[in-house]
Amino acid sequence: MRSRSLFRPGTLLHTPCVATGDWRPRTTVGARLLVGACLTGYVLAVYWVLVLGGGTLLGSRPPSLPLAVSATAVVAVTFEPVLRILSRRWLTSPYDVLAEFSSQVVGVAATAELAPRMARLVAEATGSRRVEVWLRREDSADEDLAARWPSNADPIPSGPGVQRHEVRHAGEAIGHIVRDTGAASARLTPVEQRLLDDLLASAGLALRNLVLTTGLQRHIEQTVERSIELQASRQRIVATSDAARRHLERDIHDGAQQHLVALTVNLSLAATLAGRDPVRAAALVADLRPATEAAVATLEQLSRGVYPRLLAEAGLAEAMRAAWATSPLPVRVVDRTDRRFPAEVESAAYFCCLEAVQNAVKHAQPRSVQVRLVTTDSALCFEVHDDGIGFDPTGALHGGAGLANMRDRVESLGGTVTVDSRPDAGTRVRGRIPIRATPGGSDG
Repeated sequence: MRSRSLFRPGTLLHTPCVATGDWRPRTTVGARLLVGACLTGYVLAVYWVLVLGGGTLLGSRPPSLPLAVSATAVVAVTFEPVLRILSRRWLTSPYDVLAEFSSQVVGVAATAELAPRMARLVAEATGSRRVEVWLRREDSADEDLAARWPSNADPIPSGPGVQRHEVRHAGEAIGHIVRDTGAASARLTPVEQRLLDDLLASAGLALRNLVLTTGLQRHIEQTVERSIELQASRQRIVATSDAARRHLERDIHDGAQQHLVALTVNLSLAATLAGRDPVRAAALVADLRPATEAAVATLEQLSRGVYPRLLAEAGLAEAMRAAWATSPLPVRVVDRTDRRFPAEVESAAYFCCLEAVQNAVKHAQPRSVQVRLVTTDSALCFEVHDDGIGFDPTGALHGGAGLANMRDRVESLGGTVTVDSRPDAGTRVRGRIPIRATPGGSDG
């Protein structure tokens, strides 16, 4: 039975030829026959050289009794050393396999080739038909397949002849090894189990290093990916800021500036008429009041896009209610906050909610929208929920400028934005902004 043949005659006990360049018979029976043949050849060679060769040189007629006695003495003296050399060369004990396994595995660097080499060593050292090496992730209890031997073999299913062995290091579970022994029953004797445990213990340190190396590589990849995302986010913020400044410049030029130029011209005309026609001048000044109010309203409208005055004076909920007071779509603001927040936190939440409502109005065809504000011990949370047609949040989050801007605003303060949407089920945009992550901020 192959699963129990690790420590019995007639089983696979050779070490891998790829690793050592060595060749050994596949079974101890074959090894013993080879050793016996070599010893027989050695004895015959001694007799041939001493008895036949020596007799020819001395001119005596073979067989010569003195030469035969000398050959027997040489064989008797050298038989044990020759047998020891041949046994070391071709007869391998289970402990030799264990030592060879340890030197092969522990000496390999913790790279991607370690797990496949270990799977092969275990298969060849234990006589298993197939072996799988599974490793536990560094930051979770999940395990991933690290290697399979043979590499093109089918996955090993549970069933008779399949053994699962935990691999541990310093009491910590590193993973497990699955062996397909090809036998219906695979019980090991206590001695066999102890030796197999020693073999797995030798693998523990190497696999632990591999787990750490793999985890480190994963963290490096995540850090690089996060760095790329952060760089792209900063580029979007700069581009958005530039676009906002250009938009504001255009609005000032086309709106507020025209009102102020008209006021300047009319005031100059009123000053000219004041000395010659006071009545007409007074009427012209009176007509300037609506123009002045329109200019003030235009400036207030522009200021809402920079930082609404009501947001600084009355807080987040009141500023949102004022922003949607004239909206044809019902927007309900549910305020569950219990305090004011730093200006940058309130500003990020305000403009994100504004963007989410505008997206809903433009794309979702909702009947109503609800904005909910909640305070936790360390964060301001908001949620914008509409009952519209829904959309693909993954594509929108990565491809839509509006949602990308929302994410950039919130993530710049250490927060998060998530989008949950399904067809005909509406959309929820949730955000969380940690208050502690706002350096230099002060409550409004």
